[in-house]
Amino acid sequence: MPSEPLLCTNNVLLVRANTAVADASYLQAFIQNLYSDPTQEILRRGVLGQWSITRTDLEQLEIELPPLAEQKKISAAFSATHEARRAALAVSDHYGLLLEKLSSQYLRPKPRT
Repeated sequence: MPSEPLLCTNNVLLVRANTAVADASYLQAFIQNLYSDPTQEILRRGVLGQWSITRTDLEQLEIELPPLAEQKKISAAFSATHEARRAALAVSDHYGLLLEKLSSQYLRPKPRT
């Protein structure tokens, strides 16, 4: 287990947060929020326009940091919402499969024998 908080996402390999001023989960929520921010199109690179955040990008980002206690509350709220969304998607997938089974069993024509 690392002795310092680490942030790893699909687009940012590793960020070590200074725990005296920043919460790693808050930084993760902040960076993930950039994906939906239309003013951050500069971070889309390549032919497919995929997000690519480099070390230079991170060094140039200006991040307003609320007090550490508030960062922790914000990151906890984001985390809880993401978990609830994942759970809702799992339930939705389950019901989608159930509908497919019901349709297949009761509504699709049976082969004639």
